[in-house]
Amino acid sequence: MAMEPSDFKGTEDARLLLEDSQRSIREMLFVFKVLSERLDGGDAVPQAELTKAITSLAGARNKLLDEVRRYEDRVLRDKKLTADSILDFDELRAELGRKLDRIRKHREAGSVFVRAEQRRD
Repeated sequence: MAMEPSDFKGTEDARLLLEDSQRSIREMLFVFKVLSERLDGGDAVPQAELTKAITSLAGARNKLLDEVRRYEDRVLRDKKLTADSILDFDELRAELGRKLDRIRKHREAGSVFVRAEQRRD
């Protein structure tokens, strides 16, 4: 499926965040490379340094994933491929039950046509 110009509507913030995230991830990968080289060289790398680098990478990753989800949700809503609100399955189940009850009531009263092969004897 080809991207359409409308798919990019309002995505400037997402693109800026993506660029910032890419830059941050490149910098963190560089830090990990330096830490790895230090470890390979026999240096003792403080646990706090490793923890800080890992926490920073995880934060950038989560921020980027959240923005991607928001963008995907917006595109799906704009293309009418998803509901604007969360479905209440209990309410749907109750509504279907009410409709089935009305159909059964009308069928038993004879006001609904039932094909012969569907009739119960």
